[in-house]
Amino acid sequence: MSWKKESDTVAFDPRVLAVVEHSRADERSVNEVWGFFSRITSHLAQHPTNDHRVSFAVCLSVAGNDREQLETLWQQCEFAGLGHVVTSGGRRWFQVVADADFVHVKTADELAFERQRKRDNSNTEMCVLIRMRDGDVCRYCVHVVWFGIKQGDKRGTYDHRPPGQPGSAETSVVACGACNSGRGALSRGLPPEQGLAAADERYPLMPAPPEPYWSPSTRDWLGKYSELLARNGLTAPPPAPQGEQALPKGTPAPGAAAARQSGGAQPATRKRRSPRQSPAETKPPPTREKTPPRQSPAERKPPKADSSGTGRDGTGLAGSGREGPGAGSGRRSPARRRRRGRRGGGS
Repeated sequence: MSWKKESDTVAFDPRVLAVVEHSRADERSVNEVWGFFSRITSHLAQHPTNDHRVSFAVCLSVAGNDREQLETLWQQCEFAGLGHVVTSGGRRWFQVVADADFVHVKTADELAFERQRKRDNSNTEMCVLIRMRDGDVCRYCVHVVWFGIKQGDKRGTYDHRPPGQPGSAETSVVACGACNSGRGALSRGLPPEQGLAAADERYPLMPAPPEPYWSPSTRDWLGKYSELLARNGLTAPPPAPQGEQALPKGTPAPGAAAARQSGGAQPATRKRRSPRQSPAETKPPPTREKTPPRQSPAERKPPKADSSGTGRDGTGLAGSGREGPGAGSGRRSPARRRRRGRRGGGS
């Protein structure tokens, strides 16, 4: 099956547009070079190699069997940085630039490893032994993974160590999707041992946990292969207690912090609440100091001063104008208000 992936902006990539600066370029050169490059990379996807080389015969066929036109296309491709011509065994080839962010064509080794990985993931005995040893925890970030999902950063996968090589129960480990993809990007194009070292530098491997964490579904799944485990000297974990929920995916596994500090995984046991104390064991709450009782308004009222002042006990209350015919406030007396009302009545 062919595999080729182009970026969304590949047709307007600066390398493609740079063709116009070539000395022999005209108004058709950009489209001609891009069409030539796109067709030979599609040929590579159908007939993958490990060095991204396309034979002279294929290139000539794409150029319309015009040798002079092919030479011009090769020169313009080299000028723009889309590849270069190589000679090997007396034959000429065009080696396409290897840039996965530009045009990614999988190599023959990558496609062969993908087929091998599918076979390994279908190897029940290998997967059972790996899950029995590692549980549902990534061996790199020590976060909980879920094997019941096919997409997402925290989906459960099996990482091959070293990359590109057939897996086994001894060399493969449980990994989350994010760590597995990140390691694959770092090791791509490198020999297996160099790729393993490059990936381990960024994603160091944690030792297998002494007491793995298995989700309830994984416990049930492992229980179906108790005979297989017994042949390998192992005992399937007991079923999860009724009603127990799986830990959320992506959360640090029990003991993850200690595992990072010590470089080793810690027992994956949940924290238990401390038992409740009996009433006799319960300590009484600490006593508070009693606050003095509040005073009544009469007690809070300050004593009257001997002389009149400007406060509540002074002239402010004494001369209110309510006593006497017009003392104090200048308000009209009730008698004057009544007499004025009779005159205003028009009688």
